[in-house]
Amino acid sequence: MKVLPIVISIPHGGIEIPVYMKDNLILDQLSLMYDGDTWTEHLYHFEPRVLHTALMPVARAVLDVNRLKSFLPPHEQDGVVKTISTLNTPVWKRPLSVLDVEMLIKDYYDPYYQGLIEQTKRLKPLLGLDCHSMLATDPFDQSQPKRPLFCISNRGGFDGEFLDEPITAPAAYMQAFKKQLEAVFGFGTVQINQPFKGGALIQQMHALTNIPWIQLEINRQLYVPDKETLTLMPEGPWLMQILVLKEQLFNALEMFIESIKQKKIL
Repeated sequence: MKVLPIVISIPHGGIEIPVYMKDNLILDQLSLMYDGDTWTEHLYHFEPRVLHTALMPVARAVLDVNRLKSFLPPHEQDGVVKTISTLNTPVWKRPLSVLDVEMLIKDYYDPYYQGLIEQTKRLKPLLGLDCHSMLATDPFDQSQPKRPLFCISNRGGFDGEFLDEPITAPAAYMQAFKKQLEAVFGFGTVQINQPFKGGALIQQMHALTNIPWIQLEINRQLYVPDKETLTLMPEGPWLMQILVLKEQLFNALEMFIESIKQKKIL
């Protein structure tokens, strides 16, 4: 069995709630799933065909490892610990205490990064991939164009080039990954650094491990039903669609990694 030299991060796939936060939570499990990256723990779980997969079990609405630890409530509503959901609804019945926030970071945020760093240094992968999903359209601005099927990010420009901050993967990697995804899913299905430039996770992991890190967003229209018919576990045709999409994505990754190994991109 071929094992790709990739480390996978799935930071928004969980829906668990720490025991000490449950009594204060407003959102139910389905709302937590919709707020996070729905079903990505199934879509991106390629083990044992990749070196390592890190899954954050705690729901994104509670703790977001794709934010810097300095982005704290109440000043940052969409920071490392949320006070509003993706759809701008309240998360908590009462304001969080400083202790609440400190415990979440100590119990979950720090261990997630520590584990990723340790595995990356031990396994020496060629690439880190931070895996997400995105809504088909901007939920707050309907005038925005429909989002692509895929967005890949390195915190640079529309071709992956350096703009005003360090990029987390070479521009040539971004263009090669785009090419391989489009070879599988069709021309024009992939955009680089739009609508998302990449979050704190690829920024921090690239700086800490010195390997390329890319953020990957998949449009939920490919594998998730409407919110009204969403279930906690994928089933029926949606489960089949995830399995098909997962194999297509793995094929694109395999071709991308092969191009890196053969030094076809610099």
